[in-house]
Amino acid sequence: MQRTLRYWLLGSDTISSLDPFNWDYATWSGSFPNLNPGSYYIIGFIDPSTSIDEFDDSAASNQVVFDSILQVQSLF
Repeated sequence: MQRTLRYWLLGSDTISSLDPFNWDYATWSGSFPNLNPGSYYIIGFIDPSTSIDEFDDSAASNQVVFDSILQVQSLF
């Protein structure tokens, strides 16, 4: 697990291509080692390097904060 700025990078998924204004699902599964107990927001970054030409290429358009919050509890 890699820490980037204030975020923990848990994993990534790639969608090969999309037509303008279309959407697709992305999935990821894995483990969360060494996370301190607490609440964590799950954030999706779309095209984080802004390498794809988009209708709106602003930073805000490339970030999605999901409604779910990840709850991490201590095992001990």
